[in-house]
Amino acid sequence: MRSYNRPQRIYEKLATQCRLKFEQEFMGRGPDQVRALVAHNLVVVRLKGMLALAERQLARTAERDEVAECRILDLKVVVRSQSSTPGTVFDARGRSI
Repeated sequence: MRSYNRPQRIYEKLATQCRLKFEQEFMGRGPDQVRALVAHNLVVVRLKGMLALAERQLARTAERDEVAECRILDLKVVVRSQSSTPGTVFDARGRSI
């Protein structure tokens, strides 16, 4: 089991909240569960339960690759439309970093 320090827990909680807010506001729905992990300069966010019921049904069939591609395209469109400069990353206060 890894040990946590206070700033790391704060960053993980902030990453979790930001990702959940993004999914709910821009994608129109949120995941069932969000978990973030901060390790040095790497942030990993795991989303569980992101697919809608219809998407879950399709994912069980041969069209699962198309479902994944559509979700990725949806996310790219939203990110590009919200970003003033393609590839710009913003911090929790909305400032580009």
